[in-house]
Amino acid sequence: MTQEAIVLSTSGGVCRCVGALRRRRGLSQSELAAAVGRSQQWVSAFERGQADVSLGDVVTALSAVGATVVVRPVSGPQELVQAGA
Repeated sequence: MTQEAIVLSTSGGVCRCVGALRRRRGLSQSELAAAVGRSQQWVSAFERGQADVSLGDVVTALSAVGATVVVRPVSGPQELVQAGA
């Protein structure tokens, strides 16, 4: 199975990506809000890049729409860094 990768370089891009993936999965903003423990208004502001969010909020929202975060260096040695190491 081929996995689609989306390269994002701005926080606004991440927020718009969550909105696009939410719509692709057929979820309403209210359904996403329930999944992440936030209000529909927060999800709306998040998708517009206007909410105050933490990295944890981003990871939770991406997970709720079926996505994951992969971090890789943009230049230099390509080393695998394991979480918690």
